[in-house]
Amino acid sequence: MAVNSFNKKLNALLTSTMENYEETLADNVFRSNVTLAKMKEKGQITEQDGGSRIVQPLLYGRNKTIQSYNGYDRFKVEPSDGISAAVYEWRQVGGTITISRKENRMNSGKAQLFNLLEKKIMQAEMTLQENVNGQLINAFEPGNSGKDLTPLNMIVSADPTSGAAANLGGISTAPTAGNDFWKNQVLTSSATTASELKWEFYRLYNLCSRGGMNKRPDLALTDQITFELYEASLDAQQRYVDESTADLGFENLKLKGATLAWEEVMPDVQNQQKFEIDDEFDGSSNPATGSLMMMTTEFLELVVDSQTRFKTTEFKDATDQDASIAKLLFMGNMTCSNRRKQGVLKDINRDLTL
Repeated sequence: MAVNSFNKKLNALLTSTMENYEETLADNVFRSNVTLAKMKEKGQITEQDGGSRIVQPLLYGRNKTIQSYNGYDRFKVEPSDGISAAVYEWRQVGGTITISRKENRMNSGKAQLFNLLEKKIMQAEMTLQENVNGQLINAFEPGNSGKDLTPLNMIVSADPTSGAAANLGGISTAPTAGNDFWKNQVLTSSATTASELKWEFYRLYNLCSRGGMNKRPDLALTDQITFELYEASLDAQQRYVDESTADLGFENLKLKGATLAWEEVMPDVQNQQKFEIDDEFDGSSNPATGSLMMMTTEFLELVVDSQTRFKTTEFKDATDQDASIAKLLFMGNMTCSNRRKQGVLKDINRDLTL
């Protein structure tokens, strides 16, 4: 059999295997951190069929025609203000899976080759999970010259009136703009004991519950030590967990109606300092102050392009290498449609007494 004919059959076999794994890959990435797992459970990971940008309709005002009436009273017909839209850019994440001819020959035989491909996929999957988690959690604005995903710390910002957070979705929250409806809740901790910290958690939860619609926070993220402080403040009989979140492998506690979990790469939002991966085992000062992010995930949405949902391309011979290469592609972005239902507690003292 000619070499080109053999390569074509081999590439077709590898491509077919990758295509069969696409759904599993997407599912694994979407369940790789507690935020995405919770959003997937709530149906907040959705697909959009292309378009130049992602448009999220907003509802922030009141319908002024609603009133009581009697008999033949006339209804008001003037238009209501308060409906607008936030516009988000598409973001792309991608990489390649490469198998050299040497690797192929060293793993000759279908079983060995599939085992090699499995390891390559696992490596790509783990890197994707780490990369996406870092972009969403351990950032304050889209990194890589604005090419990264919109991070949660930009949506739920410690200062929603400045920097990148002041223009989320193309809506200005600068002090002179007057768009208070588009500012998330912000509290600065003054707790001196873990018990006082617990009440600050409750206050933030209640602030994010305001505004009608009976929509309340369902997820709260914090760092490891702050999680432990909250846990220590609870009586044994109060330590309830969200079983569905626990089943996915995430340690958690109930915080009123929300699920509280800790994120390994939770940054210091007070000082705008990212979690330092190189110092990941220095939990005493990394991060320097604790943070709590309160989210109502019903108003958060990860919008994914329907044709680029961790899509894998065909394996093809590289033009300048003795290897076969396939691309792994994702296009989407994190969006928000109601920022007032999100909140952050910053500058938490991590040396609190009980």
